[in-house]
Amino acid sequence: LANLGYNIGKGRSPITAVYVPAGDMKMGMQIISKLRELGIFITGVMYPVVPKGIILFRLIPTATHTKEDIDKTIKAFGTVRDELKLDLDSVKHAAL
Repeated sequence: LANLGYNIGKGRSPITAVYVPAGDMKMGMQIISKLRELGIFITGVMYPVVPKGIILFRLIPTATHTKEDIDKTIKAFGTVRDELKLDLDSVKHAAL
């Protein structure tokens, strides 16, 4: 995900955080809907938990996920980035 330009933070947890510039709740819901359409179950957290204009997605990889599952997830995030024309640079270096 980092290679696609996403900010995944610096945390060390079983939960993978993915910070995305969503702008507003409508865009955040578009991202969630698109990822779910692509078969990726994801939850999102918005302001006031994270700074305004950013949505925090949470992924929970487990030992039961296959390499194909991981590849599918990465591909889906690339598709969403491209289709929704996300400007990932705005959170790429944010201190989150």
